[in-house]
Amino acid sequence: MNPQYNELLVAQRLSATYAAIAPKHEIMAGVVKDVGLSDSPEVLAARISVAASADTALLTITARDRTAEGAAKVANAVAAGLIQASPAVGGAEMARGTALETGIASVRGESASTQDKRQHSYTK
Repeated sequence: MNPQYNELLVAQRLSATYAAIAPKHEIMAGVVKDVGLSDSPEVLAARISVAASADTALLTITARDRTAEGAAKVANAVAAGLIQASPAVGGAEMARGTALETGIASVRGESASTQDKRQHSYTK
């Protein structure tokens, strides 16, 4: 079964939402705790970058640390934090869930608006 265009568009937009919430305090605080870092969430956020692909629903998480192993631990913890924040997992804390739900609602609204415009242009 092939995904429909709107499903692909929503997945790409959700990736952008995840990339935007990744450096937020709630996600970074979880990473600091999970990895056992002494850095503040704000300092850690300056050491990571999360980018959404323009053509796929994939994220690229890059972390800087003194060692490659440390960077990998941080990047993996960021990914785990984003997964935990996902409404599909259902275990997200309220603050994380609220930010993500707002982004998802925005994407759904834009998707519905685009679909309405497309349908309206087809009926003229």
